[in-house]
Amino acid sequence: MATAFNLILMLVVLAIAAYAQYRIPFHSATQRQATLARIILAVVGIAVGWTAILWTGVDQPLVQLVAFFTGFGIVHIPAAFILWSKRLRGVHR
Repeated sequence: MATAFNLILMLVVLAIAAYAQYRIPFHSATQRQATLARIILAVVGIAVGWTAILWTGVDQPLVQLVAFFTGFGIVHIPAAFILWSKRLRGVHR
Protein backbone atom coordinates (compact mmCIF):
# COMPACT_ATOMS: atom_id res chain seq x y z
CA MET A 1 0.00 0.00 0.00
CA ALA A 2 2.77 2.44 0.88
CA THR A 3 4.53 1.65 -2.39
CA ALA A 4 1.42 2.43 -4.42
CA PHE A 5 0.98 5.70 -2.52
CA ASN A 6 4.62 6.67 -3.14
CA LEU A 7 4.31 5.92 -6.86
CA ILE A 8 1.12 7.96 -7.16
CA LEU A 9 2.68 10.82 -5.19
CA MET A 10 5.73 10.72 -7.46
CA LEU A 11 3.56 10.90 -10.59
CA VAL A 12 1.52 13.79 -9.20
CA VAL A 13 4.53 15.89 -8.21
CA LEU A 14 6.25 15.15 -11.53
CA ALA A 15 3.15 16.40 -13.34
CA ILE A 16 3.28 19.53 -11.18
CA ALA A 17 6.98 19.94 -12.02
CA ALA A 18 6.23 19.61 -15.73
CA TYR A 19 3.49 22.24 -15.42
CA ALA A 20 5.83 24.65 -13.64
CA GLN A 21 8.59 24.14 -16.22
CA TYR A 22 6.06 24.63 -19.03
CA ARG A 23 4.56 27.84 -17.59
CA ILE A 24 7.81 29.62 -16.69
CA PRO A 25 8.37 31.21 -20.15
CA PHE A 26 4.84 32.66 -20.17
CA HIS A 27 5.60 34.71 -17.07
CA SER A 28 9.24 35.66 -17.68
CA ALA A 29 10.21 38.93 -19.30
CA THR A 30 13.04 37.37 -21.32
CA GLN A 31 14.15 33.96 -22.43
CA ARG A 32 17.25 34.36 -20.30
CA GLN A 33 15.15 34.82 -17.16
CA ALA A 34 13.07 31.77 -18.05
CA THR A 35 16.18 29.67 -18.55
CA LEU A 36 17.67 30.87 -15.27
CA ALA A 37 14.45 30.09 -13.38
CA ARG A 38 14.33 26.62 -14.94
CA ILE A 39 17.96 25.93 -14.06
CA ILE A 40 17.51 27.10 -10.46
CA LEU A 41 14.43 24.92 -9.99
CA ALA A 42 16.18 21.93 -11.55
CA VAL A 43 19.33 22.30 -9.43
CA VAL A 44 17.36 22.69 -6.21
CA GLY A 45 15.16 19.78 -7.27
CA ILE A 46 18.20 17.59 -7.86
CA ALA A 47 19.61 18.55 -4.46
CA VAL A 48 16.34 17.75 -2.68
CA GLY A 49 15.97 14.52 -4.66
CA TRP A 50 19.48 13.45 -3.73
CA THR A 51 18.78 14.25 -0.10
CA ALA A 52 15.60 12.16 -0.30
CA ILE A 53 17.66 9.20 -1.54
CA LEU A 54 20.05 9.58 1.38
CA TRP A 55 17.20 9.83 3.89
CA THR A 56 15.50 6.66 2.68
CA GLY A 57 18.44 4.55 3.81
CA VAL A 58 17.27 1.84 1.44
CA ASP A 59 19.58 0.17 -1.03
CA GLN A 60 16.88 -0.67 -3.58
CA PRO A 61 17.23 1.26 -6.85
CA LEU A 62 13.47 1.54 -7.47
CA VAL A 63 12.83 3.02 -4.02
CA GLN A 64 15.72 5.44 -4.52
CA LEU A 65 14.37 6.46 -7.93
CA VAL A 66 10.91 7.13 -6.52
CA ALA A 67 12.42 9.11 -3.63
CA PHE A 68 14.57 11.17 -6.01
CA PHE A 69 11.74 12.09 -8.38
CA THR A 70 9.38 12.82 -5.49
CA GLY A 71 11.92 15.20 -3.96
CA PHE A 72 12.58 16.76 -7.35
CA GLY A 73 8.89 17.33 -7.94
CA ILE A 74 8.10 18.68 -4.48
CA VAL A 75 10.47 21.59 -5.08
CA HIS A 76 8.31 22.70 -8.00
CA ILE A 77 5.03 22.90 -6.05
CA PRO A 78 5.41 26.54 -4.84
CA ALA A 79 6.49 27.73 -8.30
CA ALA A 80 3.63 25.85 -9.96
CA PHE A 81 1.12 27.38 -7.55
CA ILE A 82 2.42 30.89 -8.19
CA LEU A 83 2.41 30.38 -11.97
CA TRP A 84 -1.10 28.87 -11.81
CA SER A 85 -2.42 31.83 -9.82
CA LYS A 86 -0.80 34.27 -12.26
CA ARG A 87 -2.43 32.40 -15.12
CA LEU A 88 -5.85 32.66 -13.45
CA ARG A 89 -5.39 36.42 -13.02
CA GLY A 90 -4.29 36.78 -16.63
CA VAL A 91 -0.81 38.04 -15.76
CA HIS A 92 1.68 37.40 -18.56
CA ARG A 93 5.18 38.75 -19.07
